[in-house]
Amino acid sequence: MVHKLPFAVVFLGLVFAAGCSGAKPVTVQGKIILPKTVKLVETDNVEVRFIPEGAKAKAATAIMKTSDMTFTTPDILPGKYKVVVKITPYAGMPGNDKRARDLQPLNHENDEDASKLSVEVGSEPTQSITIDLAAKSVKKD
Repeated sequence: MVHKLPFAVVFLGLVFAAGCSGAKPVTVQGKIILPKTVKLVETDNVEVRFIPEGAKAKAATAIMKTSDMTFTTPDILPGKYKVVVKITPYAGMPGNDKRARDLQPLNHENDEDASKLSVEVGSEPTQSITIDLAAKSVKKD
């Protein structure tokens, strides 16, 4: 049993080292510009998702504040991400079904499979971006 202890220590060390990429999480903050045809109401839920292109990072999600069109997501690892934006009308509001149908083309264009939006998150502690859904672009500020 004693002769297996060094092997176990080395094995655990490798496991922990493999899980540590060395990159420190950063904060990404930003704003969203909507097409002029899309009008939000205060009760809408706008979700911004960052889907990693590599297997080293995990996805991150931010909820946009409809009052000023801004969002913040802490603890995102540096790397390349696909950006997905989804707008969901609050289920309890009158006219919810019509609004959901009206938003469906924009949501489909920006879902996980169809989105052409991407950003490379650097190692700076805080980064600002603008997601312009009208121009179909993401720009670092």
